[in-house]
Amino acid sequence: MASPDSAILVDALRRTREALEDLLARLNGVADNRELTVSEESHRRKAKRAIRRITSDYLPWARLKSLRADRAAAIAFWLNGLWASLPLDE
Repeated sequence: MASPDSAILVDALRRTREALEDLLARLNGVADNRELTVSEESHRRKAKRAIRRITSDYLPWARLKSLRADRAAAIAFWLNGLWASLPLDE
């Protein structure tokens, strides 16, 4: 069983992944009607990379019972930077 702090981190990662998937869906809808701008294309690439990173790297770490505080802080720091750099709905 994961610790309570770990459960909060897992929840944040899942919510972020859902927000990234919503962003990708919006951008793909825009791409159906017109070409994406350079910044929109950059956001799409960054969102795809972030989803892969969350799924393959961070969620397995966050679910560990023995997640170290420094590792959890690094993941939380990355999440904060991601939310600041992409137009994600809250």
